[in-house]
Amino acid sequence: MTGLALLVALALAWPQHASASSSCFTATGQCLGVFFSNYWPLNGGLPVFGYPTTTVNPEVNPDIGATYLTQWFERNRLESHPEMPVPFTVLLGRLGDERLKQQGRDWTTFPKANPAAPHYFAVTGHAIAPQFWSYWSSHGLDLGDPGLSFQESLGLFGYPLSEPAMETNSSGDMVLTQWFERARFEYHPLLAPPFTVLLGLLGNEVRAARSPAPVPFYESRDVEPERFLISYYDAINRHEYQRAYNYWEAPNALNGLPPFAQFAAGFATTEFVELTIGLASGQGAAGSVFADIPTVLVVRHTDASRQVFFGCYTVRHTNPGIDPNPAATLWRIYSAKIQEGPATATAASVLPAACSQ
Repeated sequence: MTGLALLVALALAWPQHASASSSCFTATGQCLGVFFSNYWPLNGGLPVFGYPTTTVNPEVNPDIGATYLTQWFERNRLESHPEMPVPFTVLLGRLGDERLKQQGRDWTTFPKANPAAPHYFAVTGHAIAPQFWSYWSSHGLDLGDPGLSFQESLGLFGYPLSEPAMETNSSGDMVLTQWFERARFEYHPLLAPPFTVLLGLLGNEVRAARSPAPVPFYESRDVEPERFLISYYDAINRHEYQRAYNYWEAPNALNGLPPFAQFAAGFATTEFVELTIGLASGQGAAGSVFADIPTVLVVRHTDASRQVFFGCYTVRHTNPGIDPNPAATLWRIYSAKIQEGPATATAASVLPAACSQ
Protein backbone atom coordinates (compact mmCIF):
# COMPACT_ATOMS: atom_id res chain seq x y z
CA MET A 1 0.00 0.00 0.00
CA THR A 2 1.42 3.39 -0.92
CA GLY A 3 0.95 6.74 0.74
CA LEU A 4 -0.93 8.04 -2.27
CA ALA A 5 -4.68 8.30 -2.19
CA LEU A 6 -6.39 5.26 -3.61
CA LEU A 7 -8.99 6.15 -6.22
CA VAL A 8 -10.99 2.97 -6.10
CA ALA A 9 -14.48 4.09 -6.98
CA LEU A 10 -14.39 2.86 -10.54
CA ALA A 11 -12.99 -0.52 -9.63
CA LEU A 12 -16.04 -1.33 -7.54
CA ALA A 13 -19.02 -3.30 -8.80
CA TRP A 14 -21.66 -0.76 -9.61
CA PRO A 15 -25.44 -1.18 -9.33
CA GLN A 16 -27.04 -2.91 -12.27
CA HIS A 17 -30.20 -0.87 -12.67
CA ALA A 18 -31.48 2.14 -14.52
CA SER A 19 -33.17 5.09 -12.92
CA ALA A 20 -36.87 5.66 -13.39
CA SER A 21 -36.14 8.63 -15.67
CA SER A 22 -34.03 6.63 -18.13
CA SER A 23 -35.21 5.72 -21.62
CA CYS A 24 -35.58 1.98 -22.14
CA PHE A 25 -35.74 0.04 -25.41
CA THR A 26 -37.47 -3.26 -26.04
CA ALA A 27 -35.11 -3.95 -28.96
CA THR A 28 -32.25 -4.72 -26.57
CA GLY A 29 -33.97 -4.74 -23.18
CA GLN A 30 -31.59 -2.02 -21.97
CA CYS A 31 -32.02 1.53 -20.72
CA LEU A 32 -29.96 4.66 -21.15
CA GLY A 33 -27.83 5.17 -18.06
CA VAL A 34 -28.57 8.31 -16.10
CA PHE A 35 -25.22 9.79 -17.16
CA PHE A 36 -25.98 9.34 -20.85
CA SER A 37 -29.74 9.96 -21.07
CA ASN A 38 -29.25 13.57 -22.25
CA TYR A 39 -26.09 13.00 -24.27
CA TRP A 40 -27.52 10.21 -26.43
CA PRO A 41 -30.42 12.14 -28.04
CA LEU A 42 -28.55 15.46 -28.28
CA ASN A 43 -25.59 14.02 -30.16
CA GLY A 44 -27.11 11.72 -32.74
CA GLY A 45 -29.36 9.22 -31.02
CA LEU A 46 -30.18 5.94 -32.70
CA PRO A 47 -28.54 6.48 -36.14
CA VAL A 48 -25.21 7.50 -34.60
CA PHE A 49 -25.00 5.37 -31.46
CA GLY A 50 -27.59 2.62 -31.86
CA TYR A 51 -29.48 1.06 -28.97
CA PRO A 52 -27.84 0.52 -25.59
CA THR A 53 -26.63 -3.06 -25.27
CA THR A 54 -25.38 -3.11 -21.66
CA THR A 55 -26.00 -1.52 -18.31
CA VAL A 56 -23.56 1.05 -16.94
CA ASN A 57 -20.41 -0.65 -15.65
CA PRO A 58 -16.84 0.33 -14.72
CA GLU A 59 -14.45 -0.52 -17.56
CA VAL A 60 -10.84 0.18 -18.41
CA ASN A 61 -10.27 2.57 -21.28
CA PRO A 62 -7.71 0.74 -23.45
CA ASP A 63 -6.11 3.96 -24.68
CA ILE A 64 -5.10 5.34 -21.28
CA GLY A 65 -5.53 2.40 -18.89
CA ALA A 66 -7.91 4.27 -16.55
CA THR A 67 -11.33 3.01 -15.47
CA TYR A 68 -14.56 4.88 -16.17
CA LEU A 69 -18.26 4.22 -15.90
CA THR A 70 -19.13 2.93 -19.34
CA GLN A 71 -22.18 1.94 -21.36
CA TRP A 72 -22.00 0.09 -24.65
CA PHE A 73 -24.21 0.81 -27.65
CA GLU A 74 -24.53 -0.92 -30.99
CA ARG A 75 -22.23 1.58 -32.67
CA ASN A 76 -20.12 3.07 -29.90
CA ARG A 77 -19.13 3.18 -26.25
CA LEU A 78 -19.94 6.10 -23.94
CA GLU A 79 -17.80 6.90 -20.90
CA SER A 80 -18.71 9.12 -17.95
CA HIS A 81 -15.97 11.63 -17.07
CA PRO A 82 -17.30 13.71 -14.17
CA GLU A 83 -13.81 15.12 -13.63
CA MET A 84 -13.99 16.93 -16.99
CA PRO A 85 -15.62 20.33 -17.62
CA VAL A 86 -18.93 20.56 -19.46
CA PRO A 87 -19.53 19.58 -22.28
CA PHE A 88 -16.84 16.88 -22.00
CA THR A 89 -18.31 14.94 -19.06
CA VAL A 90 -19.22 12.20 -21.56
CA LEU A 91 -16.61 10.95 -24.01
CA LEU A 92 -16.76 8.45 -26.86
CA GLY A 93 -14.59 5.42 -27.28
CA ARG A 94 -12.13 5.32 -30.19
CA LEU A 95 -13.78 2.19 -31.53
CA GLY A 96 -12.58 2.56 -35.10
CA ASP A 97 -8.98 2.44 -33.95
CA GLU A 98 -9.75 -0.28 -31.40
CA ARG A 99 -11.52 -2.53 -33.91
CA LEU A 100 -8.68 -2.25 -36.41
CA LYS A 101 -6.25 -3.31 -33.69
CA GLN A 102 -8.46 -6.29 -32.88
CA GLN A 103 -8.24 -7.29 -36.54
CA GLY A 104 -4.46 -6.98 -36.49
CA ARG A 105 -4.55 -4.06 -38.94
CA ASP A 106 -2.17 -1.16 -38.35
CA TRP A 107 -3.81 1.87 -39.92
CA THR A 108 -0.51 3.77 -39.94
CA THR A 109 0.66 1.36 -42.67
CA PHE A 110 -2.40 1.88 -44.89
CA PRO A 111 -1.90 3.58 -48.29
CA LYS A 112 -2.08 7.36 -47.90
CA ALA A 113 -4.13 9.92 -49.77
CA ASN A 114 -2.81 12.56 -52.13
CA PRO A 115 -2.29 15.66 -49.96
CA ALA A 116 -3.99 17.67 -52.70
CA ALA A 117 -7.20 15.64 -52.31
CA PRO A 118 -10.26 17.44 -50.92
CA HIS A 119 -10.86 17.01 -47.19
CA TYR A 120 -7.32 15.78 -46.58
CA PHE A 121 -6.02 15.54 -43.00
CA ALA A 122 -2.26 15.63 -42.62
CA VAL A 123 -2.46 14.33 -39.06
CA THR A 124 -3.38 10.86 -40.35
CA GLY A 125 -2.50 11.21 -44.03
CA HIS A 126 -6.02 10.40 -45.23
CA ALA A 127 -8.84 12.24 -46.97
CA ILE A 128 -12.55 11.80 -46.37
CA ALA A 129 -14.17 10.23 -49.43
CA PRO A 130 -16.70 12.32 -51.39
CA GLN A 131 -19.38 9.73 -50.59
CA PHE A 132 -18.87 10.32 -46.86
CA TRP A 133 -17.99 14.01 -46.58
CA SER A 134 -21.56 15.25 -46.42
CA TYR A 135 -22.45 12.83 -43.63
CA TRP A 136 -19.26 13.54 -41.66
CA SER A 137 -19.65 17.31 -41.91
CA SER A 138 -23.41 17.36 -41.20
CA HIS A 139 -23.23 15.44 -37.92
CA GLY A 140 -21.41 16.33 -34.75
CA LEU A 141 -21.38 16.64 -31.00
CA ASP A 142 -23.27 19.43 -29.29
CA LEU A 143 -20.34 21.48 -27.98
CA GLY A 144 -22.28 24.73 -27.93
CA ASP A 145 -20.75 26.14 -31.11
CA PRO A 146 -22.93 28.26 -33.43
CA GLY A 147 -24.48 25.98 -36.02
CA LEU A 148 -22.47 22.82 -36.61
CA SER A 149 -18.73 23.38 -36.46
CA PHE A 150 -15.80 21.42 -37.82
CA GLN A 151 -14.70 20.68 -34.25
CA GLU A 152 -18.09 19.18 -33.43
CA SER A 153 -17.89 16.80 -36.39
CA LEU A 154 -14.33 15.92 -35.48
CA GLY A 155 -15.39 15.27 -31.89
CA LEU A 156 -18.04 12.80 -32.98
CA PHE A 157 -16.18 10.80 -35.62
CA GLY A 158 -12.51 11.71 -35.35
CA TYR A 159 -10.00 11.78 -38.19
CA PRO A 160 -10.07 9.31 -41.10
CA LEU A 161 -7.80 6.33 -40.55
CA SER A 162 -8.04 4.78 -44.02
CA GLU A 163 -8.85 5.48 -47.61
CA PRO A 164 -12.23 4.22 -48.89
CA ALA A 165 -12.14 0.56 -49.91
CA MET A 166 -14.57 -2.28 -50.48
CA GLU A 167 -14.95 -4.41 -47.34
CA THR A 168 -17.39 -6.95 -45.98
CA ASN A 169 -19.33 -5.57 -43.04
CA SER A 170 -20.71 -7.45 -40.03
CA SER A 171 -23.92 -8.22 -41.95
CA GLY A 172 -21.97 -9.93 -44.73
CA ASP A 173 -22.48 -7.13 -47.26
CA MET A 174 -19.65 -5.90 -49.48
CA VAL A 175 -19.77 -2.11 -49.19
CA LEU A 176 -17.54 0.89 -49.72
CA THR A 177 -16.00 1.48 -46.31
CA GLN A 178 -13.89 4.12 -44.64
CA TRP A 179 -12.53 3.92 -41.11
CA PHE A 180 -12.44 6.81 -38.65
CA GLU A 181 -11.15 7.06 -35.11
CA ARG A 182 -14.63 6.63 -33.63
CA ALA A 183 -16.68 5.15 -36.46
CA ARG A 184 -16.74 3.10 -39.63
CA PHE A 185 -18.64 4.64 -42.52
CA GLU A 186 -20.42 2.35 -45.00
CA TYR A 187 -21.87 3.45 -48.34
CA HIS A 188 -25.19 1.86 -49.37
CA PRO A 189 -26.18 3.49 -52.71
CA LEU A 190 -29.25 1.27 -53.12
CA LEU A 191 -30.84 2.65 -49.98
CA ALA A 192 -32.92 5.81 -50.06
CA PRO A 193 -31.57 8.96 -48.39
CA PRO A 194 -30.73 9.55 -45.61
CA PHE A 195 -29.67 5.91 -45.33
CA THR A 196 -27.11 5.81 -48.14
CA VAL A 197 -24.44 6.25 -45.46
CA LEU A 198 -24.68 4.03 -42.39
CA LEU A 199 -22.36 3.63 -39.45
CA GLY A 200 -20.96 0.18 -38.74
CA LEU A 201 -21.93 -1.71 -35.59
CA LEU A 202 -18.55 -1.19 -33.99
CA GLY A 203 -19.89 -1.34 -30.45
CA ASN A 204 -21.21 -4.84 -31.03
CA GLU A 205 -18.09 -5.96 -32.87
CA VAL A 206 -15.53 -4.62 -30.39
CA ARG A 207 -17.38 -5.92 -27.36
CA ALA A 208 -17.87 -9.37 -28.90
CA ALA A 209 -14.16 -9.65 -29.66
CA ARG A 210 -13.08 -8.74 -26.14
CA SER A 211 -12.29 -11.25 -23.43
CA PRO A 212 -15.13 -11.99 -21.00
CA ALA A 213 -15.50 -9.45 -18.20
CA PRO A 214 -13.85 -10.52 -14.95
CA VAL A 215 -16.04 -11.93 -12.22
CA PRO A 216 -16.66 -9.30 -9.51
CA PHE A 217 -14.29 -9.75 -6.59
CA TYR A 218 -15.49 -9.87 -3.00
CA GLU A 219 -12.91 -8.89 -0.39
CA SER A 220 -12.38 -10.94 2.72
CA ARG A 221 -12.76 -8.93 5.90
CA ASP A 222 -9.41 -9.91 7.42
CA VAL A 223 -7.41 -7.83 4.94
CA GLU A 224 -5.85 -4.39 5.25
CA PRO A 225 -8.28 -1.77 6.57
CA GLU A 226 -8.25 0.16 3.29
CA ARG A 227 -9.38 -2.89 1.35
CA PHE A 228 -11.99 -3.59 4.01
CA LEU A 229 -13.57 -0.18 3.39
CA ILE A 230 -13.45 -0.78 -0.36
CA SER A 231 -15.37 -3.99 0.23
CA TYR A 232 -17.94 -2.12 2.32
CA TYR A 233 -18.69 0.26 -0.55
CA ASP A 234 -18.69 -2.65 -2.95
CA ALA A 235 -21.70 -3.89 -0.98
CA ILE A 236 -23.32 -0.44 -1.04
CA ASN A 237 -22.94 -0.10 -4.80
CA ARG A 238 -24.33 -3.59 -5.36
CA HIS A 239 -27.33 -2.69 -3.19
CA GLU A 240 -26.36 -5.54 -0.88
CA TYR A 241 -27.32 -3.54 2.16
CA GLN A 242 -27.49 -6.45 4.58
CA ARG A 243 -23.89 -7.32 3.75
CA ALA A 244 -22.91 -3.68 4.26
CA TYR A 245 -24.84 -3.45 7.52
CA ASN A 246 -22.95 -6.45 8.88
CA TYR A 247 -19.66 -4.59 8.44
CA TRP A 248 -20.61 -2.34 11.34
CA GLU A 249 -20.20 -3.10 15.00
CA ALA A 250 -23.43 -3.52 16.95
CA PRO A 251 -25.43 -0.28 17.18
CA ASN A 252 -24.15 1.94 19.95
CA ALA A 253 -24.09 5.58 20.98
CA LEU A 254 -20.75 6.17 19.25
CA ASN A 255 -21.55 4.86 15.80
CA GLY A 256 -25.22 5.88 15.77
CA LEU A 257 -26.08 2.91 13.55
CA PRO A 258 -29.85 2.90 12.91
CA PRO A 259 -32.02 -0.22 12.53
CA PHE A 260 -31.39 -2.07 9.28
CA ALA A 261 -34.59 -0.91 7.55
CA GLN A 262 -33.69 2.72 8.16
CA PHE A 263 -30.08 2.09 7.09
CA ALA A 264 -31.18 0.58 3.77
CA ALA A 265 -33.79 3.27 3.15
CA GLY A 266 -31.04 5.88 3.36
CA PHE A 267 -29.71 4.64 0.01
CA ALA A 268 -33.06 4.73 -1.82
CA THR A 269 -31.98 7.47 -4.24
CA THR A 270 -28.30 6.51 -4.47
CA GLU A 271 -27.19 5.55 -7.97
CA PHE A 272 -23.61 4.87 -6.90
CA VAL A 273 -20.86 6.13 -4.62
CA GLU A 274 -17.36 7.04 -5.79
CA LEU A 275 -14.90 6.28 -3.00
CA THR A 276 -11.49 7.87 -2.58
CA ILE A 277 -9.42 6.86 0.44
CA GLY A 278 -6.04 7.70 1.86
CA LEU A 279 -3.59 5.53 3.74
CA ALA A 280 -4.96 4.30 7.07
CA SER A 281 -3.21 5.22 10.31
CA GLY A 282 -3.35 2.55 13.01
CA GLN A 283 -3.12 2.29 16.75
CA GLY A 284 -3.62 -0.39 19.39
CA ALA A 285 -5.64 -0.14 22.59
CA ALA A 286 -6.93 -2.61 25.19
CA GLY A 287 -6.64 -5.71 23.03
CA SER A 288 -7.95 -4.06 19.86
CA VAL A 289 -6.40 -2.60 16.74
CA PHE A 290 -7.93 0.62 15.39
CA ALA A 291 -7.35 2.26 12.01
CA ASP A 292 -8.47 5.70 10.83
CA ILE A 293 -9.17 5.91 7.10
CA PRO A 294 -9.41 9.34 5.37
CA THR A 295 -12.40 9.16 3.06
CA VAL A 296 -14.05 11.21 0.32
CA LEU A 297 -17.42 10.13 -1.06
CA VAL A 298 -18.99 11.47 -4.24
CA VAL A 299 -22.60 10.34 -4.20
CA ARG A 300 -24.50 10.36 -7.48
CA HIS A 301 -28.25 10.07 -7.20
CA THR A 302 -30.86 8.62 -9.51
CA ASP A 303 -31.96 12.15 -10.47
CA ALA A 304 -28.36 12.85 -11.65
CA SER A 305 -27.63 15.18 -8.73
CA ARG A 306 -24.29 15.01 -6.95
CA GLN A 307 -23.15 15.39 -3.34
CA VAL A 308 -19.65 15.35 -1.88
CA PHE A 309 -18.92 14.06 1.62
CA PHE A 310 -15.62 13.71 3.44
CA GLY A 311 -14.41 12.58 6.81
CA CYS A 312 -12.91 9.68 8.69
CA TYR A 313 -13.90 6.04 9.14
CA THR A 314 -12.51 4.31 12.21
CA VAL A 315 -12.41 0.53 11.94
CA ARG A 316 -11.46 -1.99 14.61
CA HIS A 317 -10.61 -5.62 15.13
CA THR A 318 -9.57 -7.62 18.16
CA ASN A 319 -5.95 -8.66 18.54
CA PRO A 320 -5.49 -12.36 17.72
CA GLY A 321 -5.68 -14.51 20.84
CA ILE A 322 -7.70 -12.02 22.89
CA ASP A 323 -11.06 -13.36 21.76
CA PRO A 324 -11.44 -17.06 20.81
CA ASN A 325 -14.21 -16.21 18.35
CA PRO A 326 -12.58 -16.16 14.86
CA ALA A 327 -15.00 -13.45 13.74
CA ALA A 328 -13.53 -11.10 16.34
CA THR A 329 -10.40 -10.66 14.22
CA LEU A 330 -12.43 -9.31 11.30
CA TRP A 331 -12.49 -5.59 10.76
CA ARG A 332 -15.70 -3.80 11.67
CA ILE A 333 -16.68 -0.17 11.34
CA TYR A 334 -16.29 1.35 14.80
CA SER A 335 -17.39 4.89 13.94
CA ALA A 336 -17.68 7.33 11.05
CA LYS A 337 -17.35 11.10 11.19
CA ILE A 338 -18.56 12.23 7.79
CA GLN A 339 -19.70 15.69 6.75
CA GLU A 340 -21.01 17.19 3.52
CA GLY A 341 -18.65 19.38 1.54
CA PRO A 342 -19.15 21.78 -1.37
CA ALA A 343 -20.56 20.08 -4.46
CA THR A 344 -17.56 21.38 -6.41
CA ALA A 345 -14.99 19.97 -3.98
CA THR A 346 -12.40 17.56 -5.35
CA ALA A 347 -10.97 14.57 -3.53
CA ALA A 348 -7.49 16.08 -3.72
CA SER A 349 -8.64 19.24 -1.94
CA VAL A 350 -10.43 17.65 1.03
CA LEU A 351 -8.77 14.26 1.52
CA PRO A 352 -5.61 15.48 3.33
CA ALA A 353 -7.64 16.90 6.22
CA ALA A 354 -10.40 14.28 6.23
CA CYS A 355 -9.31 12.66 9.50
CA SER A 356 -8.36 15.87 11.28
CA GLN A 357 -11.86 17.30 11.58
